[in-house]
Amino acid sequence: MMGGVGAVLFSHLLLHAVVALDNGLGSTPAMGYNSWYDYGCSGDLNETNIMATADALVKSGLSKLGYVYVNLDDCWASGRYTNGTVYPDAKRFSKGMKALADYVHSKGLKFGYV
Repeated sequence: MMGGVGAVLFSHLLLHAVVALDNGLGSTPAMGYNSWYDYGCSGDLNETNIMATADALVKSGLSKLGYVYVNLDDCWASGRYTNGTVYPDAKRFSKGMKALADYVHSKGLKFGYV
């Protein structure tokens, strides 16, 4: 076991071994909105409500505090093409995902779906 002086010296060396860039990246965790917590797989998960959520993040000022992600978690898709690519539910997202992503991006936010 280390004595008091040894522990302080070891801690001091560890602190000096940390290297970080002062470039603003990682200054906060990824913060934003996830559709699962509001809608799950309910019929209320749709482009109109997601667009309203993006608007609310901006209007409330949360986006200026770092809440910049709008993520669709589940139940946005209705199947897969033969090549395996997932496609959105055309009833819930009639304009398509590109249009929804473009709208969210136009608000200065980031958009994703899993």
